[in-house]
Amino acid sequence: MPGQVQNYINDSFGVSKQQQYQMLKKQGTSGAGSAASYVAGFAATLLSSLTTTILLLIYVFLLINSRAHFKKFILKLVKPEDQANTKEIISQTTEVAQNYVSELAKMIVCLWIMYSIGFSVVGVNNAIFFAILCGMLEIIPFVGNITGTGLTVLMDLAQGGGSGMVIGVLITYGLVQFIQSYILQPLVVGKDVDVNPLFTIMVLVLGEAVWDVGGMVLAIPVLGMVKIVCDHIEPLKP
Repeated sequence: MPGQVQNYINDSFGVSKQQQYQMLKKQGTSGAGSAASYVAGFAATLLSSLTTTILLLIYVFLLINSRAHFKKFILKLVKPEDQANTKEIISQTTEVAQNYVSELAKMIVCLWIMYSIGFSVVGVNNAIFFAILCGMLEIIPFVGNITGTGLTVLMDLAQGGGSGMVIGVLITYGLVQFIQSYILQPLVVGKDVDVNPLFTIMVLVLGEAVWDVGGMVLAIPVLGMVKIVCDHIEPLKP
């Protein structure tokens, strides 16, 4: 059959077998080079994200370790008669940040459940494992989402899954992301920082416009802290 195809191309288009072989060899080399460049780019992006995550954890640790110094610094900036109110603001903003982290953990558990249901319905092998993987990678904005879904799709293909299963995984990912961004985050996490869901969605859009996905991650706790400051300072109450 390959010989007949080569003869047909030679007779119809005047391309000899040697020229066909050279063209196929060139195309294969080009495809291999493109695949290698895609893999290298993906690895570089993943390494950059991991480095950023590690640095972020270091920054958070240093900030937590120096929180007493920050508190003293802020108290020295205000008048003595305003220090009681300032201490109350610091206490409440700290509580908001702690509650936000705990509610974020609850949201990840909800993602595990939704991914488990979606992947099980689609027919993914080891659905619970990939659900936990995708949920944990949600900690890394954007890249974590793509990485978790990409690994799930690749494993499905390696295990013999067809295009229908791949489409099902992508649909599950899209639905979960929609529910997370517009339902869970405003109602579950936003509720804990005592911010109206409408303004929570608005500040998520603003955060994304200012600092992409990283801005969306920080938007809600920052809004909760700003609200507390405005509630305790008379000129800012309106």
